[in-house]
Amino acid sequence: MRQCIQGIALAVLLTTPAAAQLPEIGVPRGIVRFGIGGDFANTSNQFFQGAEEPYRAPFATSVLGTAYYPGLDSNQAQIASLSGMPGYALSVGGATMHAQASVGTLGLAATVGLTSKLSVFGVVPIVRQQVQVDYRFDSTGANTGFNPADPVFGSAAGADSVNLFLAEYKAALDTLDLRLQTGFYSGNPSDSALAVATLVTGTAYWAGLNSLFVVPGAAADFVPLAGSAAGQAMAAVVTGTQANLAALGVPSFTQPLPLPADALTPSEYNSYLSSPGGPIVAAPIVSATSFLLGDIEVGASYTLIDRWNRAGHPGGLRVVAQGLVRLPTGYQPLSNNFVSRPTGGGQTDLQISMVADIGGGKVGARFSGSYNDQLSLTSERRVTLPSQPIPWANRLATVTTDPGNEFSLSALPYFQMAPGFAIVGLVRYWSRGADAVAYASADDAIPGVSAGELATGTQRSAMVVGGGLSYAPSGVGTRVGTRVPVDAFWIYEAVVSASGGVIPKAGTMRMGLRWPFRFWGAPAE
Repeated sequence: MRQCIQGIALAVLLTTPAAAQLPEIGVPRGIVRFGIGGDFANTSNQFFQGAEEPYRAPFATSVLGTAYYPGLDSNQAQIASLSGMPGYALSVGGATMHAQASVGTLGLAATVGLTSKLSVFGVVPIVRQQVQVDYRFDSTGANTGFNPADPVFGSAAGADSVNLFLAEYKAALDTLDLRLQTGFYSGNPSDSALAVATLVTGTAYWAGLNSLFVVPGAAADFVPLAGSAAGQAMAAVVTGTQANLAALGVPSFTQPLPLPADALTPSEYNSYLSSPGGPIVAAPIVSATSFLLGDIEVGASYTLIDRWNRAGHPGGLRVVAQGLVRLPTGYQPLSNNFVSRPTGGGQTDLQISMVADIGGGKVGARFSGSYNDQLSLTSERRVTLPSQPIPWANRLATVTTDPGNEFSLSALPYFQMAPGFAIVGLVRYWSRGADAVAYASADDAIPGVSAGELATGTQRSAMVVGGGLSYAPSGVGTRVGTRVPVDAFWIYEAVVSASGGVIPKAGTMRMGLRWPFRFWGAPAE
């Protein structure tokens, strides 16, 4: 899944300042038009599969288990085997997430008229974003705690307790084995049978516990709580073995199974997320604010038909073709940063659009359509599903992403209330195809993990509506005679429906001002 401008920034992609009013898109030959625009967007909810839910909803879960952290699969399997509970489901606890994102974009633009029909332009966006999050751990429902012998999350006392337990257990089994080899129980068939069975089952169980607690590469992060069903089942196996050994005259093994009494505290869970020696190595999941460059755009517009606002005939027809290149100059968060949002798409875009102004008198509309070809890119990403928003560090891989291309259609009707002043509306449909993601090479592949997980939920679409005001002197806002007037706009728009993957339910307020200067050539008469 491409690290795209989501939510707040989605609204920026859906509508450009030029499409929110009816002044000319280009400018006459010799004119340089400068523009400054401001956008402010906010969201606290999002759409997923067409339904509304809280923003960043996948971070919240009642069970922090294998569905949330697939890396705990082997941990869960070990406990299920040792407890004799094949349906065992590991739970570290739960988590809640309350999040809100706000993005303000300052756009600095310039358009240069090369001929009467051809203009070139550039836009430099500077993005200030603030992502406010309240991510909290809840131990209610937890049935595991930290492995007391874990080298990162355990303790010296815990490791000593585990090592003593395993040493006593192994010594007792060795004593039993020696007695069997020397015929100690040969005169008592029942004791001999019990000794053989205890040695076989005890040795296998000791090996399982040794693997769970201390074997490098196999030891688990979590073990059952002493009071949990799995913990009690495992303790019963151990006490049963101890009882058999005592009955056989080997009473040296008395240490209880060293399971934790308490679930993780919030600080311990945060340590699990961020510790450099842990499996996740995440940046802190806290509110973040940044002020960074977005994706710079450069392009050209060409007026194909210009029969707009001819003398004595307000309105008319105007058709403009436009092409632009969107450069990957925006900020991309590090792979372990799950809170900050990118300020750009991360790849180069090639976009073409067609704009038609149609109107007469006080009413009219601007219709536009665009197609955005998003070029592929190679980057390091943690391969994960959207339902697993905190992937482990071992999911980091180099992948090649071919982002889905984007298509949009929009209509902006206007009604002129006074010369140069109009009310405008906005209806826009936006659609994005699915990404194609593959490992950059065979050496980059993560065994058992498809790179296509990153493409899940990337196909999506949205409907945006809005309205506002447009100030464009000289009729409804175009060049008349030798003058190219200053123009301005204010508009509010919102995502009202969506389908497919995650689309933040963003509301965006934007405003802008553009003013022209003649740099060369004589005004057209």
